Amino acid sequence: SLGDAVHFRHYYEAPIICGREPTATEEEKNLAAERSAELSSKVNQFILRRTNALLSNHLPPKIIEVVCCKMTTLQSTLYNHFISSKNLKRALADNAKQTKVLAYITALKKLCNHPKLIYDTIKSKSPGTIGFENCLEFFPAEMFSGRSGAWSGGDGAWVELSGKMHVLSRLLANLRRKTDDRIVLVSNYTQTLDLFAQLCRERRYPFLRLDGSTTISKRQKLVNRLNDQTKDEFAFLLSSKAGGCGLNLIGANRLVLFDPDWNPANDKQAAARVWRDGQKKRVYVYRFLSTGTIEEKVYQRQMSKEGLQKVIQHEQTDNSTRQGNLLSTEDLRDLFSFHGDVRSEIHEKMSCIRCQNASGTENMEEGNETNVDDNACQIDQEDIGGFAKDAECFDLLKDSERQVGTPLEEDLASWGHHFTSKSVPDAILQASAGDEVTFVFTNQVDGKLIPIQSNVSPKPQEPETDSKTVSNRAFNKPQQRPREPLQPLSLNATNKRVKLSTYKRLHGTSNTVDADIHMSLQRPNQVSVNHDDDFV
Repeated sequence: SLGDAVHFRHYYEAPIICGREPTATEEEKNLAAERSAELSSKVNQFILRRTNALLSNHLPPKIIEVVCCKMTTLQSTLYNHFISSKNLKRALADNAKQTKVLAYITALKKLCNHPKLIYDTIKSKSPGTIGFENCLEFFPAEMFSGRSGAWSGGDGAWVELSGKMHVLSRLLANLRRKTDDRIVLVSNYTQTLDLFAQLCRERRYPFLRLDGSTTISKRQKLVNRLNDQTKDEFAFLLSSKAGGCGLNLIGANRLVLFDPDWNPANDKQAAARVWRDGQKKRVYVYRFLSTGTIEEKVYQRQMSKEGLQKVIQHEQTDNSTRQGNLLSTEDLRDLFSFHGDVRSEIHEKMSCIRCQNASGTENMEEGNETNVDDNACQIDQEDIGGFAKDAECFDLLKDSERQVGTPLEEDLASWGHHFTSKSVPDAILQASAGDEVTFVFTNQVDGKLIPIQSNVSPKPQEPETDSKTVSNRAFNKPQQRPREPLQPLSLNATNKRVKLSTYKRLHGTSNTVDADIHMSLQRPNQVSVNHDDDFV
């Protein structure tokens, strides 16, 4: 028997929680391990738990990447203004109602997604406006050039106002240009889904959307369309509350959790939509966090809850039993603070011994290069979905950049720790990170099923264009690819017929055949040109 509630809290809860604190003494840790083992032996007699770890024998490998993204100057200014607001401090000091505090937290989480959501909050004068008084002056004037001062994001520059959104836009561009992979974009807010939809429309990405307004009959049709490889679909916009559970989205093999949820089960359910029975490709799950903000603090609480849950699981190892929390209770309570000068607040509070031994100091100087050879770590297009070992650079990684064994999802201390995106075992993220990505945690989950490789798009690679150029294109007109002059390089005569191969140079890359021209020597006025687009 576990006794009544008072006995349970005194005998089990208090010692276990105390022993999991980072500052716990050896005696407190030993007592916590003893009570945890006793509690586990009792409750596991009538608890049967099945996790998705059983699926690894039937699924391809998966890599989970926690990507810390630096906020933009506008976001940082608004964030500091909010947490230093007198009204916010007064509300917290007066022990405001829980609903009001949750409104403040929601406002900060929306700011981490994009400043546009805060602008909408200010204009609507919702409860979350406390702390954002007189903030319209921080926004560039050109943002309100629309009708009646409305938000004007049509020039595409709005993407660069959010660190996470900027990284996402590059990630989508590289995926669309270099692979045939499909991606699921998950958010807790429909306003963020609206921004995803606007980004897809401006870049001409085919997309589907499922949120709370989607009817039950239409939901399965959307899922079937995504899973149908004959359809030209690319992005699936998903509300975590409306579709984070029960959907089978195996048509996509990449998923982005754009903002964290307080309940770790919600995020794990949403992330599992693509790693399900029937998946044939290697799976990539990206979790975006704004560096030093409330998003990292929410994720810290997720890890703490997951670690506490493992206390009563029978299959836990001795190491996980004795590990405890990486963050103290005081750290978890510190929600309204901002640490914009760190690479990752979570990693900094870990006091990671692996990274200290690898670099001599935890906070590596800006521009300090990793010891991974750039040439050795380049991933060919045929291996674009591969892990680091497929790129033949796994042995060159630092010890801190390699994960230790097969860590649990909440055991970030044993994940791979990357101060630079060059060492991340994901070619697409390497190409998309930019200066906004400050730190990356990686965890590779080995699956028994050998994944099929992502097909590389045969289309010629278009030159990089900024967001303004892309969004200014006329959407109601088909895009015309500019023709380049054909340069004759070879002339071969066989049986009174001439085959003239013409080539074109693709932006500094090797020449590729653009057309074959066959001419009869007896009738030179008949010339047929087989172009890659049409007949001319």
